[in-house]
Amino acid sequence: MPVNFGSYRAVDPVYTGFLATLAPDPVLIGRSLTPSITVSNADYIGKVWLDTHTSFMGSPQSLVARPGAPLPTMSSKDPSTVSYECVPYGVASDGIPKLNAARSQLPEDLVQRELRALRNALLIAEEIRYATLYQTTGNWTTTADCNTLAGATKWSSPASTPLVDLHGFIETYMAAAHGAAPTDLILPYAVARAIGATADARGFYVQNLSGGQTAATAAGRPLSVERVVELIAGEFGLRVHVGRARKNTANLGQTHAESYVWTDTVFLGTLMADASVTGASINTVQTAALCINESSILGASGLAGLGSGFSAGVDEVSPSQGDKWVPYVQHCADELRLAADLGATIKDCL
Repeated sequence: MPVNFGSYRAVDPVYTGFLATLAPDPVLIGRSLTPSITVSNADYIGKVWLDTHTSFMGSPQSLVARPGAPLPTMSSKDPSTVSYECVPYGVASDGIPKLNAARSQLPEDLVQRELRALRNALLIAEEIRYATLYQTTGNWTTTADCNTLAGATKWSSPASTPLVDLHGFIETYMAAAHGAAPTDLILPYAVARAIGATADARGFYVQNLSGGQTAATAAGRPLSVERVVELIAGEFGLRVHVGRARKNTANLGQTHAESYVWTDTVFLGTLMADASVTGASINTVQTAALCINESSILGASGLAGLGSGFSAGVDEVSPSQGDKWVPYVQHCADELRLAADLGATIKDCL
């Protein structure tokens, strides 16, 4: 009887029906919350209309129509335009030798796995661009340092009053937005967690949502991010988006380092409010930003369908040149700031 049955297999067997992973499922918000349109390849560069507010806010002059006299008159202001240009983005694999792919024991096709990694790289790069768009204070008319709001304290302090601060800031925003009501709030994950630890948020949740005092709240346990989203959405009637995606900050092959994509700046704004005019060929809406996708040049290929505007393919390298598969993913898009008055930021929240 052998002493070690393992000696009959020099190489440990691999169970090929299961693959555990550390790869995150990226929770990306930029593309999903931003209104979008699609243009043809020929229209990759151009302009979109931006109408003025001044023509639609009435007039202080008397509008009494006197019998026998001409009606009072007014002149509307001209609309303006905002330029866009769809930028091509793409990334390709270093290549997968066909022999390695054939010998692989992974339960997932290596080409498909590579395509997922490439697509994630493009999606995270796009999320970084959206974070830059929404969190750059210079893009928007209204901005405030967190500690200059009503509570005069950053939200990382348990004694801060983020809900009170938001009440006042929304009023400031609406004045700058010519009466437009905000529709969306972007909360970086770290900011949402900080809000959940404040007495202001915990007290509001106990009084209005949870139905009574709980031992956990009495002991000072912070609210979860989900509860923070629930109470802000319910109190202010906003769609609340939590930016929790993380990104590599070191090149592949170097010591791994990462950080959050969305930092400590909160965005408040109006995104695709109800249309005032809707027809077969016109759609007038209030929106601070717009995503413009260029029609995929590979839209009809078998590997397309990776999301709006994304396309993919696989190049085949001949045996004499390496005999490998080279997957790639690409898309063309622009992330456009349309109306500065319809956006606002609260910076340095932590």
